[in-house]
Amino acid sequence: MVKVSVIMPNKNNERWLKKSIESVINQTYKNWELIIVDDHSTDRSPEIIREHMNRDDRVVGIFDPDEPFPLTRNIGIEVSSGRYILFLDSDDWISPKLLEDALLNFKGVDGYASSYKVITSTGWERSFVYERGVYPSDDGLKVRYRFGNGNSVLKRSIIENYGIKFPPFRYSEDTYFYYFYLSVTRRIFVSDLLGFTNNRMGSTVVSGGSYERKLLETMKSYELLFSRLKEQGFGDKTELIQKYGLPRSIVTYLDSTPRYYKFRVFLKYFRVLIPYILFKRCGSGECLWAYATMLDSIVPVKWLLRKLKTP
Repeated sequence: MVKVSVIMPNKNNERWLKKSIESVINQTYKNWELIIVDDHSTDRSPEIIREHMNRDDRVVGIFDPDEPFPLTRNIGIEVSSGRYILFLDSDDWISPKLLEDALLNFKGVDGYASSYKVITSTGWERSFVYERGVYPSDDGLKVRYRFGNGNSVLKRSIIENYGIKFPPFRYSEDTYFYYFYLSVTRRIFVSDLLGFTNNRMGSTVVSGGSYERKLLETMKSYELLFSRLKEQGFGDKTELIQKYGLPRSIVTYLDSTPRYYKFRVFLKYFRVLIPYILFKRCGSGECLWAYATMLDSIVPVKWLLRKLKTP
């Protein structure tokens, strides 16, 4: 049995950490290692990690690293030994059969992505289930399926051969990493297994920071990505990402931005956003959300809807 390395960054996340760790321990596939890189937590996180290290020698804790998040994921890559790698945030969790399903279907493909569920900050749940099969990596760049932290298993050899590392940005660093990976690969197995839960209730892995900083680091991540892809001879992939991934990131940003800042951002990236809607490059079920978010940048649609609902 080949080994899978699960890499988990953590900082002050005692509320969800135990559930996240135990979702790995409860895997039906047993040949794994869990590497938890704890970034100077001041809550009970170190104690929780050590408790699980004492119970299961497959759990490895790295405490107080010199590098801050998200570079802690790179530390995890360096010390891990598995042929395959899964990144899991410490406020998310995976279903018991995720690793088993991934290894059974890792034949003639460069990566694996499961279906997944989102729990919003208000506790509302929504599942995203894909049709099982092998998909082009380019479909991931077109956001036809989710390929990211928690639901995706990657080959160490590809990460190392192309020198793929998380950049020193707190925002969109995962977008950089996974788009880079998809750009240098050809085929991904996508599963109908609900293998991952993206928990957004009080997420602490990335929090804080100004809206300006979030946008600035998002754009820096894309600039670095385009530069690296051109260096590696994959410059043709930047066009796909500019058409699909970049505008989606901007829309996602707009959706969580206060009105006083939203309109300025919309005007700045107008030429990127409008083709995304006009040519229906948004993923299935996302066009209405994208259109409403852009419209809300001009007219306070969400505010008006709340007023109408208020008795």
